[in-house]
Amino acid sequence: MAYNALLLLLLLPFAVTTVIYFIHSKYSKSSEDAADSQSPQDAATDGHSGICKCPPTWLSNFLTVSVIIKCLPTIFLCVFVLSYIPNHPAKVYPILILVGLVFSCIGDTLLAIHATKNKDIFFFLGLAMFAVGHIMYIIAFGLHSFAFENLVLIVCAPIGILAYIYLLPGLCSLPQAIWIRVLIALATAVYFLLTVVMDWRGISRVTVTNAKWPEWCGCIGVISFSVSDMVLVINKFRHAVPYEKYIIMSTYFLAQLGISLSVVPVGSVFTNDGYA
Repeated sequence: MAYNALLLLLLLPFAVTTVIYFIHSKYSKSSEDAADSQSPQDAATDGHSGICKCPPTWLSNFLTVSVIIKCLPTIFLCVFVLSYIPNHPAKVYPILILVGLVFSCIGDTLLAIHATKNKDIFFFLGLAMFAVGHIMYIIAFGLHSFAFENLVLIVCAPIGILAYIYLLPGLCSLPQAIWIRVLIALATAVYFLLTVVMDWRGISRVTVTNAKWPEWCGCIGVISFSVSDMVLVINKFRHAVPYEKYIIMSTYFLAQLGISLSVVPVGSVFTNDGYA
């Protein structure tokens, strides 16, 4: 118990850096608004958009700081999960969760660059990294037989399908060539499929009668991840979502926290061979 309590203290840096992230986000939003209100005569601009051709050094430094601050909470969760690997009864499980966190951190970096440079390639590369992270979580949760898992799938699948159908008009109206739109639509469908499967496996783990709080944390984590993903793609492809940044990141950090806490072996029913 004392060992687990000591390791839980490793979550304190995660909590602190999460608060710092949201404070920094509010500050950066204020800076962006101030920049938007600046007249073209006050800055070196191009002849078409009124946007500065060469961003000043302080802006490049600001981007670097933004990426670091955004990634720090996930990095500290990596440290938290890493601390459990040596003595974990199911060593493969925390390793897979750790790999998923690492790919998520790479995705964070790419999405932060996209938010600043507004180049879609960074957005799709970021989603690809998160897709790999989803795959790691799915493998970690396993395909063991759980009670009521079919019922969980019956609930999760229609939600994913309906969400994709809702998103489809936005994907079809993208300005890119039709073959690119088809490719984006197919890639998004695959991402939704991975999200549904991750939810299915993560939620199914709590349907056993002896599920402990780590399994429940994992369940809350995958649900929060789905909410974060949903708001992200709707805001990108369908319509603007009010306070989208705060909704996306609060649910995202909650998701990674819940999934990370699922590695705590408090009366865990999982072993190296899978589900006991």
